[in-house]
Amino acid sequence: MSITEEKTIADIVAENIKTSHIFKKHGIDFCCGGGITVQKACEKKGLESQKLANSIYPRISGTTDVALDFNDKYAEVNKEDLLEGFDNDLSVIGESLELRFELEDELIDNLFSNHTD
Repeated sequence: MSITEEKTIADIVAENIKTSHIFKKHGIDFCCGGGITVQKACEKKGLESQKLANSIYPRISGTTDVALDFNDKYAEVNKEDLLEGFDNDLSVIGESLELRFELEDELIDNLFSNHTD
């Protein structure tokens, strides 16, 4: 699951139904009111949430670029090709994905922490 600026809370639940119980637990409407983005939900909670979201989204986008670069480099490789640098590139994408997951978790945690009654 990845969170983008365009993805709504309803999209997140549709992509991973396991998140629904978390939203429900924290009183966040993911059904009829789930048509707002994480960004909008943060805006509703004030400046600090907005600042955090604004700082996290560009960093998440950067990890997307790393994944796209990796895909572009290795998508059309033949079995016979020597894959010089593959181990290093795989390590780089692994670290990038780990960062992305941490950032997404931070964003979701912020949303849940600031949107409970």
